[in-house]
Amino acid sequence: NAEDTPRMFQTPIPARPARAPISLLPYGYAGFDFDSGKTLLNSGLDAKTQLGSSLTLIGTILPDFRNIENEVLSLDFSYFERLAGESRPFFQEGAGFLRVGGGGRRLFASQRIAEFDYGLNAYGSLDDRTSGSLLAAVNQGDELNLVASAERQLNGSASLSAAYVGRIARGRNNHAARVQSSTRFGDWSAYGNLNMTQDQTQGTALAGAAGLDYGGVGSRFGLDYTEVEAGFNPALGFWSERDFRRVNMGYNWERPQPGGVLLETEVGASVDFAERRNGDRYSKGFEVEGSLTFRNLADLDVSYEQGAFEDDRNHLARVNLEWPRGNPYRRWFVDYRRGSLAGRTFTAHQVGWSIRPWRRVQTGVSAQWVDHFEESRQTIFSANWDRGLYESIGGRLIERNGDINWHLSWRRSGGLGAEYFVIFGDPNARTFRPQLILKAVVPFELRF
Repeated sequence: NAEDTPRMFQTPIPARPARAPISLLPYGYAGFDFDSGKTLLNSGLDAKTQLGSSLTLIGTILPDFRNIENEVLSLDFSYFERLAGESRPFFQEGAGFLRVGGGGRRLFASQRIAEFDYGLNAYGSLDDRTSGSLLAAVNQGDELNLVASAERQLNGSASLSAAYVGRIARGRNNHAARVQSSTRFGDWSAYGNLNMTQDQTQGTALAGAAGLDYGGVGSRFGLDYTEVEAGFNPALGFWSERDFRRVNMGYNWERPQPGGVLLETEVGASVDFAERRNGDRYSKGFEVEGSLTFRNLADLDVSYEQGAFEDDRNHLARVNLEWPRGNPYRRWFVDYRRGSLAGRTFTAHQVGWSIRPWRRVQTGVSAQWVDHFEESRQTIFSANWDRGLYESIGGRLIERNGDINWHLSWRRSGGLGAEYFVIFGDPNARTFRPQLILKAVVPFELRF
């Protein structure tokens, strides 16, 4: 009968999942360059949305990078090219998914892509064990840059990853690929990777590495082997050395102190040997270092390294004092290095401090003096005043060997309405350029 018929009572009906809105950020700017007398005009569009619950998609048309503060390289000496960090928001989004290698052995370095007309950046998790990313940057009618990567957790301790980086341009095609596997067993882990580049003019070449690491309580040990062919050339990467085979080994020990003035002590040592692939000598060296951290968070680091690079015999000693360690808002440091590099005496002094003189004002200064092949100096001063939740005034001044550049900016952004920027000067010029830029961004959403 009717009384025995099942009935639904106060049962929630699952809501139909709504499509994520598309956030659109059209921008435009107008300005004037007082040196050239030229008017500066530009406009473009950024967009962002979610694909499912864990994939992010970002697009850009005619992106504006000219008024973004680029990072500034120090005056440190290197036998090889150095690369400043990336500061452009389009490439910082999902940067961890796009990381293909590290240090001076990267198949992809976004700094290699200077300007482009259209860009697409997608990244996130495909399922609970798989993550991936895809980036495309197009110069209309000239060049297509592609980066794709994927990583799969095979189980709780092993993973397999693959990546492709390509520049497709008439007469300058370049392709790079990597496969890597890693596994962990207790406190030990091991990895191996194989890399290949194919360049339209230089042909095909290989690079590979394998390593073993130990990470127990208070101790770390690493041993790795690397070999790179002479013609290895990832055009969109940062690969500082070629034509060598190297063995590197390092050990680090650290111990917290239960009482007294010391909070933590740390010592480490490393040694490496490399030769050209034909057996000629290339480089060798060793380094020892130590660190004392006091309970008031003062940190003293000392190191000494000695070695040879081809025909040069090098040595370098360093002392660094910082207080308080790890505080980005109120901190000072001094750094001194002396030795012999590339057959010439090397001396470097550096001082820096970060100060918050008032609650919403942050300032920082870094000054470096180097005497090597010639005397060089560089000073960087920056300041930022947060006038409220959405408004700030900031600027940066850089002096390098007598050349001075500075700029000031006003920003009102971070709310739900239009965002405005005013920039006086060029943040990335060698010397000051008198130009004024006014920029507006008007965000809105498309819902389906």
